Amino acid sequence: MRHLLTYLAKLKRLHWATWVVMSVMLLALLLIVVPGEYQTRGSILPVTEWEKACYQLRIDTTARRQQAAKKDRFYLTYHTAVYSHGWPRPFMARALVYDHKREQSKPWLGKKSSFTSWGGSLYHNVSWSNYDNWPLSSDGLLLRPWTLLLDLVVGMVIVSGVGGLVQWRIERNGGVLRFHLADMLAIMTLIGIALGTYIYHDTLRRREAFDGKPIVAPTFTSTDGWTSYGQQYQGPIWLRKLVGNQYYLPVFHHVESVHVKMDDRWRENFAQLKKYPYLKSLSTHHGLPVDAIETLRDCPRLEELTLGMYEIDTPLFIFGTKDRALQPEDFSKLKALRLKQVTVSGVMVQKQHIAQLAALPTMRHIQIQSTSATEDQVEELREEFPQVDFYELPDISVFLSPG
Repeated sequence: MRHLLTYLAKLKRLHWATWVVMSVMLLALLLIVVPGEYQTRGSILPVTEWEKACYQLRIDTTARRQQAAKKDRFYLTYHTAVYSHGWPRPFMARALVYDHKREQSKPWLGKKSSFTSWGGSLYHNVSWSNYDNWPLSSDGLLLRPWTLLLDLVVGMVIVSGVGGLVQWRIERNGGVLRFHLADMLAIMTLIGIALGTYIYHDTLRRREAFDGKPIVAPTFTSTDGWTSYGQQYQGPIWLRKLVGNQYYLPVFHHVESVHVKMDDRWRENFAQLKKYPYLKSLSTHHGLPVDAIETLRDCPRLEELTLGMYEIDTPLFIFGTKDRALQPEDFSKLKALRLKQVTVSGVMVQKQHIAQLAALPTMRHIQIQSTSATEDQVEELREEFPQVDFYELPDISVFLSPG
């Protein structure tokens, strides 16, 4: 009790400026930690453990609502949304079912989207200005208490650390709010770090520019129509959550995925990939040149690769060249890259070829479609490579059939 009274007495001696700074930090952390973000990643094919947990929460919540709807003679469920809460680690996921009983709430802050013609969102809404983003109701809940404790500890350290630093500087000045050379140097250092970060990302955006202008749309295609690019937010998570929408921070958007169609200009197209340091995912059409593997080693963040269809009539060489295309028996050559996920399809792909991919030291996820591997063989691969997740995509004939 005495220690508590001593601590409360110290709080009474805090300068008003310290209280202001701590209040601002606490408000910022409140907007960062408490409101949830709409969970989009992993909504179809979850990869990370958190994505898998959110995916399962959405499936279970939808099933429960549909089961209850049958008793009420309502069979239609419009949509189940999952909101992820927490920083630096998500500690809670909430599922909300939007059906005849609940409609989506309307945010009170936002602006019209600048890329609606590209198939993007109609509005750039501030997430924390939306009632549904706050943990006030749920149809399904996933809570991780230890992660919640971690987030609380991090928040307390930040608020108390900043407040303690301000109070210490004031007490050094005899209890008066004054600025000295050391304070100016500290502020200039923080401004320099922020300005340096901005200049780096702005310069990179200009280097990635399409037709001389930085791109604001999430996806775009080169003028020759042979290469498509996709952008994603690459900035700090806390800043995105504080602002409330990633599209209010266009300077942090960089090329993350590229789709390349193979022809005799493939060397020129692949040489351009070095301009994109945040490139994570690459997909190719009409094969991947074997010689391109060496070029892809210069893409340090590349971890996802989607290969073309391997059918009986798939050519051995890149169209218009004598450059050999990567064949299923060559999959072990991908060891030179740091791939975590590969998507492969076609009847020429057999169990032993998928095993070559699973044996890559960094491999964690393999998506297969319309291959010659049977369900029993895929189960055998799961047992042989427990560190790898195998996803069987719907057969390609499902999409080709006339309905």
